[in-house]
Amino acid sequence: MTFELTGGLTNNIALGVMLLTAERPSGPALEYAGWRILPHFYAPKSRKLPVDLGFVAEFGFQKTTYEEDSRHVELRPIIGKQVGKVEIDFNPVFERALHGPGVRDGWGFEPAARFAYEMNERFTPSLEYYGSTGPLPAGVPLDKQTHQIYPGGDVKLGKRLRLNVGVGVGVTGTGSRLIYKSRVEYDF
Repeated sequence: MTFELTGGLTNNIALGVMLLTAERPSGPALEYAGWRILPHFYAPKSRKLPVDLGFVAEFGFQKTTYEEDSRHVELRPIIGKQVGKVEIDFNPVFERALHGPGVRDGWGFEPAARFAYEMNERFTPSLEYYGSTGPLPAGVPLDKQTHQIYPGGDVKLGKRLRLNVGVGVGVTGTGSRLIYKSRVEYDF
């Protein structure tokens, strides 16, 4: 379970902090697993670019009980477009271990995408994709890659409260084959 608090520093810059927790079958309900810091940068809307652009850098510090690499970085360009009620987002994510055995693997590529349609003010169904192709430049063979599809959606529960749910299906033999995800957002 992850807790994230993100606050705007300016109209185009925000800073997020995550607290990571995890559960082990032999341990207590939730244990401290690490933390992350996420600076966010967005192109000003006043530039009237043909797509929305942003960038998030994620610096992670995890306990090796839960992830073999104790430090990592993710560089997440954000490319999005909304046309009427249709939203499309693409994130070509590049990640790398900074400390631990994964350092030798170099940079990995983890693409993500989202397609959503705002049915009404309260519900927006979506189809999300998350992948991991392995170390760059060549990656790993397709049967060793992870590709997951998440049908789901956003439900507006109140003026400032939103619930996102999805059930993911792994389409390759690696990674989880069936995943449930949820996210609760509250705007302060």
